[in-house]
Amino acid sequence: MSGIQVDNNVPLITVIVPVYNKVNYVTRCIDSILAQSYKNLQVILVDDGSTDGSSDICDEYAAKDSRVEVVHKKNGGLSSARNCGIRIAKGEYVGFVDADDYIDVEMYRTLYDAVKKNNVKLGVCGILHLVDNEIRKATGDWEKEEVFSSEEAVVLLLRGKAIDFSVCNKLHHRSLLNNDAFPEGALCEDVVFTGAELLKAGSIVHVGCNMYYYFHTEGSITQNHNVAYIKAHIKQRIKLHDEMLSYWGGYCG
Repeated sequence: MSGIQVDNNVPLITVIVPVYNKVNYVTRCIDSILAQSYKNLQVILVDDGSTDGSSDICDEYAAKDSRVEVVHKKNGGLSSARNCGIRIAKGEYVGFVDADDYIDVEMYRTLYDAVKKNNVKLGVCGILHLVDNEIRKATGDWEKEEVFSSEEAVVLLLRGKAIDFSVCNKLHHRSLLNNDAFPEGALCEDVVFTGAELLKAGSIVHVGCNMYYYFHTEGSITQNHNVAYIKAHIKQRIKLHDEMLSYWGGYCG
């Protein structure tokens, strides 16, 4: 086991990584999490029925670093894997990283410092999108640290500014997550989850920098442009927008 010096003077952050057949990427992902300057981590690798050797890689990391736990389960999809991780999460805060992505070494330190300083339960950073290992664009980026109310955050979300639908570029207080937070079997689960979470959080802080690296691979869920997926995404966006209009009596405009 690793002799990592953990700072127990700060809260535990649980990082949940769903893993399904990502043998070419999962090592980079896990390394970026374990290299965090914020050391007090519980890293839960949820092996969602992998058949390509990813399972063995997960077990190897658990044997090397006491902060890593592995759950092997029957394939149930991304939402099922995330919910599985939430149920055994011990941290006061929770983060999510997809197995083909990676994060800046200071991401969780920066997010934690911001939520603590501003006394909020949800922190967010921008996302850098990589195609063929080259940065092509940024989403959810913002130029400065700033706190938004739920109303402001949802308006920015729907307008595609500052607040992104992804759950992976955020630090979530455990109280915002129930054990079945993600709708299993549904497409566009982040759209469903994020709108509800913003309302529950009350306010959110953006740290003003891009720290999550989203790696686009052939065949990934977000590269799926079939008609069913596109219709589901549009339907969820419209439903969220209608709910917000109803909730604020037209505030979203």
